[in-house]
Amino acid sequence: MTKTDHERRSRLPSSSPAPSSARPNWRALASSGVLWRFTFLGLGIWLHAADELIISTLITDIVGDIGGIELLGWNLALYELGSILAGAAMGLRIARSGLRAGFALSALVYAAGCAISALAPAMEVMLLGRLAQGFGGGGLVAVAFIAVEKLFDRSIWPQLFALLSAIWGVSAFLGPLIGGLFAQADWWRGAFWFFGVQAAALAATAYIIIPAQHVTGAPGRDGNGPGNHAQPAANSTAAGVFPARRLAILAASVIAIAWSGITGNVISAIVAGCIGLAGVCAFLVLDQNRASGHILPSAIRAPGSTARYVLLMVFCLAASTVSFSIFGPVLLRVLHQLSALETGYVIALESIGWSVAAIALANQPAHREKLIIRTGASLVLIALAGFAMTMVSGPVWLICLFAVLMGAGFGMFWSFIIRRLVEAVDEDERSIAAASIPLVQRIAYALGAAVAGLVANSAGFSGGLSAQTSQFVAIWIFAAFVPLATIGVFAGFKMTAK
Repeated sequence: MTKTDHERRSRLPSSSPAPSSARPNWRALASSGVLWRFTFLGLGIWLHAADELIISTLITDIVGDIGGIELLGWNLALYELGSILAGAAMGLRIARSGLRAGFALSALVYAAGCAISALAPAMEVMLLGRLAQGFGGGGLVAVAFIAVEKLFDRSIWPQLFALLSAIWGVSAFLGPLIGGLFAQADWWRGAFWFFGVQAAALAATAYIIIPAQHVTGAPGRDGNGPGNHAQPAANSTAAGVFPARRLAILAASVIAIAWSGITGNVISAIVAGCIGLAGVCAFLVLDQNRASGHILPSAIRAPGSTARYVLLMVFCLAASTVSFSIFGPVLLRVLHQLSALETGYVIALESIGWSVAAIALANQPAHREKLIIRTGASLVLIALAGFAMTMVSGPVWLICLFAVLMGAGFGMFWSFIIRRLVEAVDEDERSIAAASIPLVQRIAYALGAAVAGLVANSAGFSGGLSAQTSQFVAIWIFAAFVPLATIGVFAGFKMTAK
């Protein structure tokens, strides 16, 4: 998933940011003696990032072999759901048993998910594997970012975060290439074994490379770590309260909406959809009615607040554009006869557009933020409408252009809206605010994937994959989300009006 990759790339551990005065010092990093350990942690991010692009490259072959085109939306919805649960659980896990156990457990769960997917005789079984892969992969990413704070000296944090971003970029390039090689070999199951073996190896070597820790999760001094004595985890109090009820309601809501897309009964679909929407509302109410331990910042309660508009913008634009990553690969191969490798790189263009825009505009002055945010949001809407008009008849180069524009739109505004949100909340909620943007985006992807499956099945995919049904789906899978994206653009304009 390309957008998902880049939102994770843009994150820093909000609780302990590197000092603004820090300057990249690559010589200090090279001489620190910890680069090999950091590279090991980065391999976990590689598994998570490259996996999603490989699936985009191979999904048409998978569906052609085991069927399940009507469950395509579930493939991403459950993967993102697993990532959401892992992100919420990992802080508590690390606080109790340390980074080493958290990394090893995440890698083992990911490897088990790969094995289930590789052996799956039908899409229903593969969905279980994708849920496990999402949980394991999300855990690996969370451990890598937490480990920067706990294992490495502050003086080299800027370089470490730059390397994390580089890993995402390498994954975006290699993912489709590896997927294309397995497609040419007519062995899509081999791709899952390829990643599963890597994950199992990471789990086995974690106990050699990651230093031992106390159950608080703070690393002891081993000659390379930042301190001599074990310290309590910075977030141990917060980590001790796991939001189980709220996350259970959210998970049930995603599953209900996804179920509404595959049930053949209209009444059942309506009921399931309504239950899912009610569950999302209940999740928000429960979270905001708590005296403490919010998942989302309490500032969203205020009508017209910057926090409310930022998170609304993120949710609407993320949910409305996820259909390109899910159904784009199938439509490009069926309607335009692209190879698996070509399809993978068309999808990866969104990731490239995100990177180029984010890097090019990173140092823009504050007085240009308003224009940048509004332009970026508008580009996302334009690209979505462009897919609806060109996905059926092309030309392919224009589809590629819209993919770049969509990614560039997100890359333009992402870092600026994070800063605006953090500055708009109280001091004691700034960490929650920074973490809420990637969380809301993951929730949006999960719900958007479920709704996209409903739209695609209603437009014809419930009857199977064919060129005729693909033409109809190719229009509505994007056009149906234009109103939601328009709300996202409106929120962006309102947020910058202050």
